Amino acid sequence: MLEPVFNFFDQLITKFTWGRLAFAIMIVFAALCSVLVYESYTGHFRLQRIERSTKLAKDLAEIATTISTTNNRKLAQAYEGACEDLREYVCDKPIAFNMPNWLLRSIAAAFPWILFGIIARIADPSDYKKTLAGISILLIPAIATCIYIPDLNSPWINYLLIPFGLFFIGVAFALWYSKRQKG
Repeated sequence: MLEPVFNFFDQLITKFTWGRLAFAIMIVFAALCSVLVYESYTGHFRLQRIERSTKLAKDLAEIATTISTTNNRKLAQAYEGACEDLREYVCDKPIAFNMPNWLLRSIAAAFPWILFGIIARIADPSDYKKTLAGISILLIPAIATCIYIPDLNSPWINYLLIPFGLFFIGVAFALWYSKRQKG
């Protein structure tokens, strides 16, 4: 059942073509976008977290009555630890980077181009200097665009969708320009 999928990925490595790589990247990108759209529409993952939190809070409230009647110090400490763990789970703060926003956006904009440069180096080491020059020419406007686009209050859009969108636009522009030069 999954043999065609495994064969595709095997051929992606053994019989490498840019078309296969682009198709694989687009499938992964479409899957990520689908999950994001599903979550933004249904709130499924967030609601599951809220549901687990309320169940745990209810269970802890039931335990609190038992602890108050027994006056067991170790049991009370365990209860307080469990309450603190629940507070941390419910009030979980995202990891904060102490980097300026423009630097984070620059790194996000450069990531697909750097990845492309690594793949290009592996695929064709003989023509790497021209590829690197082309990547550099397209990377600078991509970074500038990512820095100056207003913040859209969504990390998925700011750090994934916009940089990879600019990457695909840049690659499409490069392909169009090279066909125009040859033809």
